[in-house]
Amino acid sequence: MGHNGSIYAGASIRRSTAKHLIDATPGEGVLIHLDEWFAKNSIQEGKLVRQDDVFSSPHSAVVIFSNKDSKGITRHIHVTLDEIIFVYKGEGEMYINRKWIPVIR
Repeated sequence: MGHNGSIYAGASIRRSTAKHLIDATPGEGVLIHLDEWFAKNSIQEGKLVRQDDVFSSPHSAVVIFSNKDSKGITRHIHVTLDEIIFVYKGEGEMYINRKWIPVIR
């Protein structure tokens, strides 16, 4: 997480990696200022959720998901990729390793 609510990846992170292990890279780095993103990409009136796919490859994805549904997101599994959740604002619970864990930001 960068300063001022920015998520960054790509050219700003330099590490040597075996090129044959990388299945896809974006044409340029990904930089999202979350306050600006949400100001321009709000949930449509009458809807409870919004999902924006920012980047994807066979083994990874960057998705911005907004949710106002009190039921939350149903339990699910990703068999081909890991899921990393970053809570920007709000609160809720996540079911992890057979336990409900509170998430508050």
